[in-house]
Amino acid sequence: MYRPVNLPAPILLTSLTEVGLGLYLAIFRRSPYTSVTSGEGPVPSSHTRRTADITSLLGIASCGLGFMYLFSSYMPVDENQFLHATVPVRLILSGLMTMNLLIHGRQGMSKDGFWGHVAIAAIDGITGVLLGNWLGRYDGLVAGAEHWVKHREPVGHALLL
Repeated sequence: MYRPVNLPAPILLTSLTEVGLGLYLAIFRRSPYTSVTSGEGPVPSSHTRRTADITSLLGIASCGLGFMYLFSSYMPVDENQFLHATVPVRLILSGLMTMNLLIHGRQGMSKDGFWGHVAIAAIDGITGVLLGNWLGRYDGLVAGAEHWVKHREPVGHALLL
């Protein structure tokens, strides 16, 4: 009845956290950090309707990413293309966030926004490196996929005939 969960423990923990936090943000439309800390944290605590809408959308997007890991977890790890594809995606996103930090710096960002970027860039970068190391590759392909990539005809070519 139940499917096995074939995810590395850090990815399982990350996906469950993304789903849990995402549901909280989508339902309550405010940051859970405001009651714990004096700062805003990575999600704005402002209670304007527009900020609440954006916070809710952030929660829904977070749920989507977390659910993708969970719904693809029944696949054996060596065949799980979604899991493999997240390695370069995480590294690229970490790089984009780091680039944003370098371009805008502390003076161009709010204090909480700056540290939120730092935290998420570090988490994505470290997770991407660890997952790539654990899987044994960083190109986003499952083992044996090189055959499909090299011998596949372009999609547009088939449509022109």
